[in-house]
Amino acid sequence: MNKNHLTNAQTARFFRGLSLLVHAGITVGDGLFYLAEQNSDGLGALMAKLGEDMDNGLPLSATLEKTKLFSAHAVGLVAVGEHTGHIEEALGSLSEYYQQRERTDRQIKNAVVYPSALLLLILAVIAVLLIKVLPVFDSVYTSLGSRLIGLAGALLVLGQAAEKVWPLLCAVMATAVILLLMFSESESFRQRVIGKLKCGSIGKSVFKKSNDARFAQALAMGLSSGISDEEAAKLAVALLRDDTQTLGKYSECIKLLSQGCTLPQALLKTETLPSSECKMLELGMRAGSGDKVMSEIAQRLYEQAEAGLQHRIGQIEPIMVLAASMLVGVILLSVMLPLMNIMSAIG
Repeated sequence: MNKNHLTNAQTARFFRGLSLLVHAGITVGDGLFYLAEQNSDGLGALMAKLGEDMDNGLPLSATLEKTKLFSAHAVGLVAVGEHTGHIEEALGSLSEYYQQRERTDRQIKNAVVYPSALLLLILAVIAVLLIKVLPVFDSVYTSLGSRLIGLAGALLVLGQAAEKVWPLLCAVMATAVILLLMFSESESFRQRVIGKLKCGSIGKSVFKKSNDARFAQALAMGLSSGISDEEAAKLAVALLRDDTQTLGKYSECIKLLSQGCTLPQALLKTETLPSSECKMLELGMRAGSGDKVMSEIAQRLYEQAEAGLQHRIGQIEPIMVLAASMLVGVILLSVMLPLMNIMSAIG
């Protein structure tokens, strides 16, 4: 196990095993020691250390945070579960969340790595054709008393310019290959890249619903425990302290609740939930089942977030394959046009 990082699969397995044991009536501390015995790898040692910390009086959320191996989302949701008495639900939800992240991670990897490798290969072929092959055609064509013109001539000039910076192009290509290998083999590197994408305009639109779903999920757990809407919102904000891009919106929600707004009104004004979901929540709260409605809303938001991400992922490969196909066309034109001209001159 990486000392500085748990993979999504490891994290999902950890929370899944612990949730099953808690469901069976075993305490969290005893469950950690039991799981430690079942795992002979580094994850087992981690579980034993967590169990020892809990024996010393620390809650599970504090022990998880102490390791620096778990995200703020995981630590925060466990803390909400402990505060509200829904630790089993929190552990089960985290297991499902990280299983979904593992599936999404594989899909992103498959959607990016193969087309990128294909694109890099085609770029390398193009560079060789422009720098090494086209000058040969130019020499033959010049011996016939003519010269390359049009697209072929432009590509020849481009190849001559590229030849002057050939070492730099090789360095750039090598760097791209290394980055692609890191993206393929290192989950932590992929997560950092995805984290950077979240800050972009496209990333914000894709990951907004995921953050809102996490917030709604914590709200549902808080509401089901009987605490006030404002207190539930404060607990939910703890889940998203690692995302400064959206934290202000949820803090504004708490401010509106303290000023007397109802929870549906605050969620609507801060654009945390769509208008239709806020109306549904208001009806649910009037019927005394606000926690159940909020839980259903969180589930729908998670599904919408996953669908949106799947759509974005699905766009990556066709776009890159299209770009590669267009470059192949350029290659054929750069070689065939001079050849056709030469054959015409000879004929």
